[in-house]
Amino acid sequence: MDTNLIQNLRNDGYVIIPEALSVEACEGYVNHLEKAYDKYSAKYVSNKSAHNLNNVSNEKIVFNIHNKHNSFIDLIDHPKVFPTVRELLTLGSYNKSAPVVLKQNTGRTPLKGIKAQQLHNDARITGCHFPIMAVVLWMLEDFTEENGATRFVPGSHKFLRYPNDNEKHPDEEVLTGKKGTAVIFDAQLWHASNENKTNFFSLWLKDGTK
Repeated sequence: MDTNLIQNLRNDGYVIIPEALSVEACEGYVNHLEKAYDKYSAKYVSNKSAHNLNNVSNEKIVFNIHNKHNSFIDLIDHPKVFPTVRELLTLGSYNKSAPVVLKQNTGRTPLKGIKAQQLHNDARITGCHFPIMAVVLWMLEDFTEENGATRFVPGSHKFLRYPNDNEKHPDEEVLTGKKGTAVIFDAQLWHASNENKTNFFSLWLKDGTK
């Protein structure tokens, strides 16, 4: 495992791993997600909360993807990603022996014309010296500034507060990249999906691990 990845995660809150998946693998995952979405989407309940982060009418989303097709199980401990996740999440634990538990496994993409998400923190806590949760984002399509790619605030995993509703941060960046790219980030990092202004999706898988 590259120790520089851990250092960058500690400093910036994220690392980018290009070509973690092949183009063919991405296309296969997209196909499985589209089939699962067609089958299950009508059963999902929309939560139109004030922050609008959980409104499934704003996105195409599939929950618990590991039970939708066996191939998704391979992503849980993927050799190009999981060693870094495990190293990150065992920092500070006794003999680095803390268990790593999968909390969430979801595929989603913002729909065209839906406004950008507000910045948020997936860990639901701030100020932790050691990460208590990591997120792995798998780009199954190219991420562009126009198709809803994730934006984030580098270093914000160290902030001692949560983003305010509709807050814009001067250090925001848009995370663009080629399909097959994986991004690991500390769940305390401020992030959000951007507005999708095209007919194309920035379809991605998000593993929440703690």
